Amino acid sequence: MKHLLLIFFCCIFFNSSSQQKFHKNEIQLSMGLNTQSAWEIEFGYSFLFHKNIGLTVALNMMDQMFEYFFSRYEDDLYELWEIRRKMGYKSALLFRPALRFRVPLLKESEEDIFVFNIEPGLLCDLSFPPNNQAAHRRGPAWLFSQVKAYLTLDLDSWLFSAGVGMSDFDLNYKDNLLLDQSTRRKILQVSFFALFSYRF
Repeated sequence: MKHLLLIFFCCIFFNSSSQQKFHKNEIQLSMGLNTQSAWEIEFGYSFLFHKNIGLTVALNMMDQMFEYFFSRYEDDLYELWEIRRKMGYKSALLFRPALRFRVPLLKESEEDIFVFNIEPGLLCDLSFPPNNQAAHRRGPAWLFSQVKAYLTLDLDSWLFSAGVGMSDFDLNYKDNLLLDQSTRRKILQVSFFALFSYRF
């Protein structure tokens, strides 16, 4: 693992060895769907303090498209629970700070054309009350981990990207409690998104 990380950072610095100017600021808009049947819209800002290393902050709005249900067998009887709560479809407002690493994959005349980006970071649940309960998970009830990876087509000031994100944020927290209400099924939320950016 240490060797892979070393190779990764060597690629970053090697690809930024040229003295060409680069844009430090980037405004982002992304839209996508996740595996909890919710759409996502995210507004973000990215600052590059090095050609291939920077910071990203974003505000993510998540809203479920339809309600969940689940079923299971117990004592040879088929039981079905429909999860239809009075609150209706679930939604969340999340703040996302992250590190950003760029790895240029294809260049033309010293200009990047295709770039691989990876952003390890956090999700902070700004919803009130929080969607998750601290009593049923480790760590604060409002803090989660996330990583995003995406491929970017670089067209001068305009950038077009597509990628995937993974986090342990559970929009359906109450529905994923087991029957004894003391443990929760482990959730890995995966999102697929398109990202549009303007840099300056």
